[in-house]
Parts: sequence; structure tokens; C-alpha cells
Amino acid sequence: MRTLTLVATVLLLAAALWIASPSETALQAQGGDGCTEILVNGDMESYTGWSFPSSPAQGSYSTAQYHSPTRSARLGIIDGNNVFSFSSVRQKVIVPAGNALILEWYMYPLSVPHDAEDLQYVNILNSKLREQRRLWSGVRNDQDWLACSFDVSEFLDQTIYVNMTVRNDGNGGRTALFVDDVSLKVCPARRNTLEGCLLVTP
Repeated sequence: MRTLTLVATVLLLAAALWIASPSETALQAQGGDGCTEILVNGDMESYTGWSFPSSPAQGSYSTAQYHSPTRSARLGIIDGNNVFSFSSVRQKVIVPAGNALILEWYMYPLSVPHDAEDLQYVNILNSKLREQRRLWSGVRNDQDWLACSFDVSEFLDQTIYVNMTVRNDGNGGRTALFVDDVSLKVCPARRNTLEGCLLVTP
């Protein structure tokens, strides 16, 4: 009888600990900083979350360049015909209420030869695909990874699209952009962000 009582006690304690412990899924969704990731497939390793609108230079997933682990999203023209085109990748996000919303991503821009008439940009669209805020734009040919981060808390409790685009004008150089490790987090408090992009230090 004493043995059965001991076994029952151990089982009850184990069950209590299992119930009290957060699940692995919950730990993945909420980081140690208390922020909750609300984007899907930010590392571009699966085929979920993102869409590539039809275009003469339609974007796609790529292994040609990547920040981690093995793929990124490629926008624009690397080789082939230089055609007038808008090449985009975007994801619809239903943003919950919260105290802060932080968008971060890595990008690898190129424009060969550099073409000031082309354009690379990242923006936030509303549910009707109308631009609400352009976070970054330019024509860069770093051919290296840049880290970018912005506070976008004005979009809390809204439905938005996170959008990245490359426009080629069909003349001069070919312009492209690789995008990887995109993160959109709801956080308990605002924190320091770059409000721009910086080259990643090796």
C-alpha cells in the first residue's frame, strides 16, 4: 500500500509540473524579451506566409544568397532581360493590440551597374494594399547583408501587409534585392531600433 501511495504521489507531481510548464510552441512564439512573433516563415525556409505577385520579373525563394539558414526571397533582376517591372514579396498580418510593434529584416541589395533610375523599397500597406508608410527606399549595390529595424507601433491592432519591392525601369543596370530573416514582433514596451539599415559587421 505504501508503494502504491508513493507511486501515485510521484505521478501527481509530474502531472502538476507538466501543466505548469509552458509548451515548446509558446516558448517559440514568445521570446525571452517578452515579445511575440506574429510573422510566418520569416526565414524564408518554407513556402508559407509570403506571396510573390505576378510580374515580368516575379520574385521567388532563392538559395543564391541567404542570411540564415539556406534561403532568402529574391526580388528584381539578377540576369536575363532587363524589363520594366515591379518585383515584390508581401505578407498579410493581423496585428493584435499591444504596447509596441517592431519590424526587423536583413537585405542584400545589388544594382549592376548601379542604376539611379531603379528603386528598392520596403513599406507597410493597409488591407486594401495602399501604402501607409515607406520605411526605407534607395538604390544600393552593397552586395552584402544589411540589418534593418523600425518601430511601427502605429499599426498595432490593424490588418497590414509587410511589403518589399524592387522596381526596374528596363534600362541601364539590373537591380535586385535578397530579403531574409524578417521579424514582426508585438512587444510589452518600445525599445531602441535603428530606424534605418546598417551593414552587418562580420
